[in-house]
Amino acid sequence: MKQQNFLAAAIDLNASASKVHASDFTSIVLNAGEGEYTYFVIEFTRAAGAASNLDVEIQASFDGKVTWNSIEDLFQVPTNTVPVTGTTVRKMASTSLPAACPIRLGRVKNNDGANNLTALQVSVVSDL
Repeated sequence: MKQQNFLAAAIDLNASASKVHASDFTSIVLNAGEGEYTYFVIEFTRAAGAASNLDVEIQASFDGKVTWNSIEDLFQVPTNTVPVTGTTVRKMASTSLPAACPIRLGRVKNNDGANNLTALQVSVVSDL
């Protein structure tokens, strides 16, 4: 298994904030295989006792990186996600793509109105 990060360095996300590719961060473009399940790992640190809710949008291009479209409505890390250690939350999500294509991180949104998220990273896991 190979895990590749979409972000060269993890980012922080203020309470009730969104960040988007090209404006707030630059996503690394990675490749996903046709018909295979593509797995994503979403990891961040939240404030102790906080009940964070995070939305993540992954985008794919089927025309040589000319246009980008969301591959799912959103991947969500719900409020009740149990931290793996201390205040670090890790969630795995998956999707199946109709064709081999480039993918990137498009947008992240912190739905917690009171607490910031830190060290946010989204990765893709593959057999490549």
